[in-house]
Amino acid sequence: MLNKKTYLDIKFHNFMGKNNLLTKRGGKIAVGVSGGADSMALAMLARNWTKKYQIKLITFTVDHGLRLESKFEVNLVKNIMKKNDITHKTLVWKGIKPQSGIQEKARTARYKLLAEACIKNNAKYILLGHHKDDQIETFIMRLTSNSGLDGLSCMSSENYLLTEAGPIKIIRPLLDINKKCLIEFCTEQKIKWINDPSNKNFAYRRTQIRSINDSQINDDFYKTIIVYKKLKKSFNSYVENFIQDSFVYNKNGICQFSREKFIRCPYIIQERFLKKIFFSIGGKTYPPKTKTIKRIIKNICSKKFSNATAGKVFFDIDNKVITVLRQPEPLIKHTPLLNKVTLWDKRFMVEVKFKSPDLSIGPLGEKDYVEMRKLKKVKKSDIHYYAVKTLPTIRSLDEIVCIPHLSYSKSKYWEKNIKVKYLYDKWLHLIET
Repeated sequence: MLNKKTYLDIKFHNFMGKNNLLTKRGGKIAVGVSGGADSMALAMLARNWTKKYQIKLITFTVDHGLRLESKFEVNLVKNIMKKNDITHKTLVWKGIKPQSGIQEKARTARYKLLAEACIKNNAKYILLGHHKDDQIETFIMRLTSNSGLDGLSCMSSENYLLTEAGPIKIIRPLLDINKKCLIEFCTEQKIKWINDPSNKNFAYRRTQIRSINDSQINDDFYKTIIVYKKLKKSFNSYVENFIQDSFVYNKNGICQFSREKFIRCPYIIQERFLKKIFFSIGGKTYPPKTKTIKRIIKNICSKKFSNATAGKVFFDIDNKVITVLRQPEPLIKHTPLLNKVTLWDKRFMVEVKFKSPDLSIGPLGEKDYVEMRKLKKVKKSDIHYYAVKTLPTIRSLDEIVCIPHLSYSKSKYWEKNIKVKYLYDKWLHLIET
């Protein structure tokens, strides 16, 4: 019988090979290490694999600063990584902590810090230690919240997560391995781990669900997750084919599709298609409520259709073609460009080749567009007027220095050192929000 090290090493190597995750020699990958048995086991498995293929490994631990013990725990992880010859960095969540919704906000902050660290350290992707038990708990939580197909498919073994620092490619190699096996691995290898006290706090829903300790029920839940995953993959493939045949995106953040073909689709495809629209055009983290989506579908299919707005999206509808744009609104933020890569309005990725505290990105706006035309710095655009008002615009203090989509740059310097890219590309369908 194989010991846990050999068994998990084989499982890990097979997973990485099956998913084509081998990077070039000298390349770098990352592991998020919280200090629990799952992430500690993952770090050791990744170390064995990267050594074999001469790949660099770096580990990150996020200190949320929410408990007095956190600094001690981070140092413990740091020392264990050092002992095992693994590069380690601590990432600190700074600033005032929220008083409500702490778990969700901590999760958002954690992924942003991890994305920033991966970009800064040129890590191709990051491995996370979510395991089979996590999947089952997630499924039960979403089942009780009446989640749809996307929610009940739970976590993917490979996807991109969109953060304020940009997209981060996440790999989860342990989703078919239960926590008991990972604890046995750590025990066998004499690897210390930390037990998070929040795991015993029954104020959290996940902790309550964790008390279900029936192997047969858990196995049935896991088999159900696999079915939902296959179904989600099939639907996504269908929707992607529909998009390729009937749907046109452009770099300005506008899309158009055939009203007739949309009407001919079954409702479930129409719904999934619109969810993609709300994500990619409206920059939504979550789509609008089902009743809102139903309203939009009913309007599009009606003989008495009219233009409509929902979820930060404007639908310009005519008899043949539907044009979808970001809805202009005062709440579109002006964001300082303090990092090498910045996500703006959850739609555009901005890359800056230098640092300046004076630089920011925000919507062009009607007033500035009119002024720029008056000064003959830009020509009247044939882009839909709503889209023009929401085009990403770079400002140095209050002066507009670059509007990439209107081919305006104050000088070659700005054009050369600032790149703005609309996010709808080949990996969008992999994004998990």
